[in-house]
Amino acid sequence: MKILIRAEGGHTIGMGHVMRMLVLADKLRPFADVVFVCRDNEELRAGVDHIKACGYNVLRIDGAKLACELAGIAGDCLITDSYNVDEGYFDNTKEIFDYTGYMDDLNKYRINADFIINQNINAEDLEYKAGKGTRFFMGTRYVLLREEFTNLPIRNVRNSLQDILITLGGADPKNLSETVTIKLSKAFPELRFHIVVGPSFTHEDSLKKIAGGNILLHHNPKMSELMQECDAAISACGSTIYELCACGTPIVGIVTADNQVMAACKMNSIGALKYAEGLEKVVQNLKSLDYETRVRMSETGQGLVDGYGSTRLAGEIRKIICNKTYR
Repeated sequence: MKILIRAEGGHTIGMGHVMRMLVLADKLRPFADVVFVCRDNEELRAGVDHIKACGYNVLRIDGAKLACELAGIAGDCLITDSYNVDEGYFDNTKEIFDYTGYMDDLNKYRINADFIINQNINAEDLEYKAGKGTRFFMGTRYVLLREEFTNLPIRNVRNSLQDILITLGGADPKNLSETVTIKLSKAFPELRFHIVVGPSFTHEDSLKKIAGGNILLHHNPKMSELMQECDAAISACGSTIYELCACGTPIVGIVTADNQVMAACKMNSIGALKYAEGLEKVVQNLKSLDYETRVRMSETGQGLVDGYGSTRLAGEIRKIICNKTYR
């Protein structure tokens, strides 16, 4: 069985699509040959390089005539995680492949696919228009997290804040990490700030200039351990917020892309994070994280995400493709 995954990442669009599809690929790999398909574009080279570094083959396509190019690639199933799609794309790929799936965030189009995945907290609020017989895998039950986020202990919340994690995406093209860290280190000089430097950062040299003392840089850390060590996180509102939930780490969320707004608002409404609508509110929101608030946020987050979403989803996809019960 051969499964194709179309996903892309780079300095401008970020690495979120690639990272979550790599998690799914690892769970599909035991029963399928998994190959990634990416557009041949210099801007997307960082994503391709990272996929290859994780041990997967990558087929490069021009992207000018997607349907024609995909039709020339053999595969039983195509899973797409890209915003470079439209309704015609879904109709065409449905005719080309035996099975198709789409990883969605926004519900912008009628999606003609065998299955649709939306791992976000707000997924069930969206009214999807899809083809007859389409299966839906919605919400945090299907969040795609790496193996390190399973079987995590209930968080022991410290009485006071000491360590703050700053994780603002795999690329951070606007260098928000530096802006936020400078602002917070002035407001909270007694705290330690841990900045995660993503694989596609373009402003690392600038970050090195502010590092030292109570500002630490982390390259390719084991994220579950770092998240558990920190008392709160300033985070982009992509997939990272679900990793933080699994760890029980209280979150101040910053929207770094339009596709994060709905999830940020929903998470804020249920008390799973504090949504900083503008950088000026980051300091205010961090100040509001007293002990009782952090305990509630930690319990809410760990109640939402158990870390087994990728295993569940891979099992459901295998059922669809093999047309038999997966055990």
